[in-house]
Amino acid sequence: MHSKLILALSLIMIALLAPRAATADPAPCRQKYEAYLSNLDKASDAVSAILKQDNSCLEASNGCERCTRLDDGTLSCTPIGFTCTPSTSVCTRRAPSQPAE
Repeated sequence: MHSKLILALSLIMIALLAPRAATADPAPCRQKYEAYLSNLDKASDAVSAILKQDNSCLEASNGCERCTRLDDGTLSCTPIGFTCTPSTSVCTRRAPSQPAE
């Protein structure tokens, strides 16, 4: 008898709380996610800018994202970590120096 009463009360509480969960406003969550994506784009732009400005730089990173110059000259950027705070973008790998002739 006791377990039936607990089950009935649990079902009533679920029935009362379910409509509130279904009508929760996702806008604040969406806004935070869009801001996060915008910050990632800005960080990516800063890392790729180093490669665009310095032809001897083959790879650059800000600690969260790494951009590499491919053989055809295009840039490929990939995230390093899932949760990360970008630091200053720096060149992490340069082309070998050509000997002077």
